[in-house]
Amino acid sequence: MSTADALEQGVEQIVVRVLERMGYFDDAEANEYRRKLALLYAKDFWKPAEAAFVLGCSDTHLRNLVKKAQAGQTARPIPFLDLDGAIVFRREALLEWTNQPKPRIAAVNVARRGGGAVDSARS
Repeated sequence: MSTADALEQGVEQIVVRVLERMGYFDDAEANEYRRKLALLYAKDFWKPAEAAFVLGCSDTHLRNLVKKAQAGQTARPIPFLDLDGAIVFRREALLEWTNQPKPRIAAVNVARRGGGAVDSARS
């Protein structure tokens, strides 16, 4: 066995021992969470409750994002499909959306003159 292999094996054993001491392998709640995620990642489309579970937000928040997208009230609309009233999310599109940076709002310098606001670019 090479030195690199022995080192890798030693590191792996340490990691396993640390995870065992932390209860990583014995935590029923964490195991159930991992099981649910594995099942969801096997699906191409998610229902709102499933997408909310994966994203770690409420179903209501997700539905609000859909309403904003439908009304054109957001610069970065959440990708969804409306199947004749049933909202679903394509897994790949939703995960790609989560990795996109949010657009920044440009700051405008405003100065007060005579009680009114004036755009500093015109001053």
